[in-house]
This record gives sequence, C-alpha cells and structure tokens, in this order.
Amino acid sequence: MNCIEKEFEEVELKHTGLSMVVNFSGGYIISGYIGFCMSIKGLDIKDYFNLLIDVPKNYPDVLPTAKEVNRRIPQYFHRNEDLNLCLEVPIE
Repeated sequence: MNCIEKEFEEVELKHTGLSMVVNFSGGYIISGYIGFCMSIKGLDIKDYFNLLIDVPKNYPDVLPTAKEVNRRIPQYFHRNEDLNLCLEVPIE
C-alpha cells in the first residue's frame, strides 16, 4: 500500500461518499460526495458537493487538481486560472 492509498483510508473514514480508483496514467481519481455542517450566528448550514480529484502519479511533486462536478460553486470563487478549485497557495 502506497502513501496515497493510506491517506485515502483516513479520508474515507470521515467522508464515506468518496471512492478512489487508479487512472490510466498510474495516478488516482477520487470522486463522490463530500458534505459539511456548520453554524454561523445561530444559522445551521448543511450542504454537500460532488467532487472529482485527480491525484497525479508523481504526487506530491505535482499537486492534485479538483473540480466540483455539478457546477454549484461559482466560477469566480476560490479557483486557479485553469478554473480548478484552489487547494493550496502556489508553490514558490
């Protein structure tokens, strides 16, 4: 078992709506639903998003990319120039 598979086991315990498969290039595709629940000023917010995360074979040297499949997250909200979701600040 490699580091990606170990890390995914931990993630899967909390987010049971996700699954992972090996892609054609030897990396991984993580996909499925991830939900959250939070309270702001007494207002409870519960929602979920359908995600597709492409983890390249040469991770962590190359960062994964993530997309929200159902286009519920606005195009201008916290995205990289290629419109993938922002996962981290640019590496210097």
